[in-house]
Amino acid sequence: MTPKVQLSLKTYNLLEEIPLTEFQKLVANDSSFKTYIGQSHMLWISELSEETTDVKQAVRSKLTHFINAKEFEEYRIRQVLITLRDKTAGFIEALYKSYDLYADGYFFMETVGVQHGLTFSNTYFDYYEWKKLPESDKKASISKIYPSVKIEAERVLIWLDNGTIKLTGIKDREGLYTFHDSRSDFDRLQSFGDFKVNSKKPRWSSLFSKAKQQLKQMPILRK
Repeated sequence: MTPKVQLSLKTYNLLEEIPLTEFQKLVANDSSFKTYIGQSHMLWISELSEETTDVKQAVRSKLTHFINAKEFEEYRIRQVLITLRDKTAGFIEALYKSYDLYADGYFFMETVGVQHGLTFSNTYFDYYEWKKLPESDKKASISKIYPSVKIEAERVLIWLDNGTIKLTGIKDREGLYTFHDSRSDFDRLQSFGDFKVNSKKPRWSSLFSKAKQQLKQMPILRK
């Protein structure tokens, strides 16, 4: 992990999860940051005292020059996908985060984020509800969804590895992250492969199936 990504991760955690005092300790205890961001920035961070959203945003603004948003966003997405692929500690938290990533604008996360992440969060409204379940129920729930979650996580990781999906680290006017998408129409439609269309309009199911069949017969087109 590069110093820029480390600093980005600490700053992101400050805004989303950890208190200001913990952020100050993390930065102070990492000697590489003194060289990386300079003594004056280290001193400014250490002197902050007010725990408010404005102060946290000020930290982010102050450190923006040192942050590589593109690298950090890729790190953030890969961490979620690798956790889902390998079923390591934090699997359920990563499942919840997969939908957050989709909602942030990363629409290539649609299957793992919407079909699995959102569906799971609808079943267990919050993480604390999940934590109260008996261990046997937790294992059964994870075993049921893991095979398909793993396949989709691997597929998105391949897109990131081969450059089919390229992140920018930039948000559009609506506040959604942008990315370059070179997937074929077939690859995009495959993301909906496991969806069951339950619509009040009977024609939707047949039209959806017909569209998938037509795309299977088309050559893969790269943009």
